[in-house]
Amino acid sequence: MPAPPPLGLDAVIYVNTGTFGSPTWTAIDITKDVTLPQSHGRADVTSRGSGGFVEELAALKTLNVNFNINKVIADAQFETIRDAYKNRTTVDMAVADGAIATSGTEYMRFEGKVFEWNENQQLAEGITIDAVIGPTPNANAAPTFNETA
Repeated sequence: MPAPPPLGLDAVIYVNTGTFGSPTWTAIDITKDVTLPQSHGRADVTSRGSGGFVEELAALKTLNVNFNINKVIADAQFETIRDAYKNRTTVDMAVADGAIATSGTEYMRFEGKVFEWNENQQLAEGITIDAVIGPTPNANAAPTFNETA
């Protein structure tokens, strides 16, 4: 019988506090829910020979990391993400299905900008932020899928 799937509870979102070549991955422990939506754009290649059906090919990929984070002003990772939003600076991110140093952990790494920063002030809840970070041009690398050896 195969192993059970990883739990969201064990997944980790990281920010690199080192350099791109020698990353120091620091977990953003005050996150709540994280999603990593990915999709391909569609290129229409329909022709008269398509039998009356639209035919498409997978084109450019879209990637974002959407997450909910507790508003903890004194937290260094919160400040890193908040300041990246305020200053339009780039952050090096990894979204992993477990601890990034553990063999077999799969993760997506990319350098991106914080495109959305939405503060939620629920009456009976702690204040949270819904953030969206997506890839941006950079001197290092395009987004990559990785597995820890």
